[in-house]
Amino acid sequence: MHQIQGVIRGINEMRQFACFGTETFFESPHDVQYQRKNGSMILLKEAVKECVGMDIDKSETMSDWTKEVLTINQILYAAMDVLTVRYVWKGHRINLG
Repeated sequence: MHQIQGVIRGINEMRQFACFGTETFFESPHDVQYQRKNGSMILLKEAVKECVGMDIDKSETMSDWTKEVLTINQILYAAMDVLTVRYVWKGHRINLG
């Protein structure tokens, strides 16, 4: 684990990371989660809808991520999570029509 952390720290020095919510693993990531005017935190699903214009399915969140081999749906879900955080961070809108 320490070796992986070292590699990620090295990558962190070369690249900018974005996260959704508090993330202490990376040094100075761009946290794209924000608070509403009433003080509540926005959910990723809501941020993607508001900023990107796309509905996302978060049902895979509660699946078993401790399995040695992830399902294809879990892999796709993880990739979708990464991409949507980037889209929210950069303010990209997706044209689905």
